[in-house]
Amino acid sequence: MADDSDTESRIIRVLYLHGFEEHDESPKPTLLRSHEKIEIYMPPLDVYFDKKNGLIASLFRSKKFLSVLVSAVVTRFLPSPLSNISLIALLGCVYFYRQSFVQEAFRISLERTLRVATTALRRYNPDVVVGFS
Repeated sequence: MADDSDTESRIIRVLYLHGFEEHDESPKPTLLRSHEKIEIYMPPLDVYFDKKNGLIASLFRSKKFLSVLVSAVVTRFLPSPLSNISLIALLGCVYFYRQSFVQEAFRISLERTLRVATTALRRYNPDVVVGFS
């Protein structure tokens, strides 16, 4: 059994998985860093809207959404009456399948973020994992 001096001098390794808009200088990780016995690692999850694992980027990784987007571009090259009808049909598809597009974007974002977190967990080998949103 370790004596009290070993326990008191030990550095606690914290893996901090941040929330939606949080970054290195946010109050919570800054407070954790200020403690001399805490070593914090905060991998970039990049989940804000316009970041690489955010919903907008994930929407453009969605095969469903990209197929509709490509179809919309192709319809612009059809003869005028067909182009207008096809575009209206595509807009209808987007409207009726919008929930499916958003669900797929969330799934992609979650999978990519989970991959970053899992990799960080393996490499950093923390004593504690802290997650905030």
